[in-house]
Amino acid sequence: MGYPGDVRLLLLVVATLLSACGTPQVTWEKSFEAPYGTFDTEQLEAFRAARREIDAGALERARTRLATLLGGAPNNLEIAVWLQDVELALLRRGSPPAEDLRAALEGAKDPDEALRTLYAKRLEAAPSPAGYVLAARAETDAIAARSLLERAIELDPTCAWAHYGRAYALLQDRHEPDRWELARSALSRALALDPSHLHARALEAWMLAQEGSVSAAARALELWLRRSADDPRVHQSRRISAQLDLAQLWILEGHPREAAALLRGLEGVPQERPRRLAILAVALHEQGDAHAALDAARRAELAAESPILPLVQEALLFASDLGDPEAAQERWREVAGAEAGDLGAILQTLRARVELERAGVDP
Repeated sequence: MGYPGDVRLLLLVVATLLSACGTPQVTWEKSFEAPYGTFDTEQLEAFRAARREIDAGALERARTRLATLLGGAPNNLEIAVWLQDVELALLRRGSPPAEDLRAALEGAKDPDEALRTLYAKRLEAAPSPAGYVLAARAETDAIAARSLLERAIELDPTCAWAHYGRAYALLQDRHEPDRWELARSALSRALALDPSHLHARALEAWMLAQEGSVSAAARALELWLRRSADDPRVHQSRRISAQLDLAQLWILEGHPREAAALLRGLEGVPQERPRRLAILAVALHEQGDAHAALDAARRAELAAESPILPLVQEALLFASDLGDPEAAQERWREVAGAEAGDLGAILQTLRARVELERAGVDP
């Protein structure tokens, strides 16, 4: 999204200061031999085949293949979490459930509850660290998930998946006053146990970015993207989201040209198209090309379900770089009259009203 000039300047100053701090460079290598995620050559090839079926939408075949794989490696959580996600996707689209899911569906109000019931029953029948992790993933309550993960840690303190899951659950619990400190500690433990844990590494980059460690977050994401390339354990949509995150970080670091090149390399990709075009508009604006930025913002507006943020970008461009206050006011009117579905959108509609009032124009 675009930033007002004073906020933009502040962000760049913060990024520069953080870059000067000399954050130690963290490095790690990809591994298929980590505990709870070991693959031999045959298993890895079968897993890749299952992933191809998932990408092609052949979820029933993928479920069968993953279930067979998991039968030979019951503690492999890489396989198990993909199977769990496939089971949930099949439930949500109304496909006939697997035999053990039929009982869980009885009395469940929705697919998520059915999945939670299923994994709770599986855990009760055969308690294990992996079972507790999977039951926690199926939980919709962060506190209940934490309890399950702590039980997994009691059974196996060296289970990196349990520590990673605990970090994730802590971040979801907004009633926990020390959630960030506790989550950081849990994540550090997960990475100490398994430096190659791709999910934990992604969470590490996200936490760095959220805390304003721009350069460190960018370096973490760059490495994660290199290591996860062509890795069947990572969905392509997750890599696309990470690339968009990296483009935003590069802009904050003062590298809009590199960000624009990265974003243009994703042309034609349907996932998160409005967000990609909105970030591209910022990158082009930072390069001093207001007309190209406006074009990207307009394309983001057309692609978005809610055009509020692209319209804000257009209003700012017309008001500042393009010197067209009437066009800016027209965009602010559209923002003020738009239906706001979340807090961010509500704040932008309020901002639009303020801008119109300052200009002496009725919303």
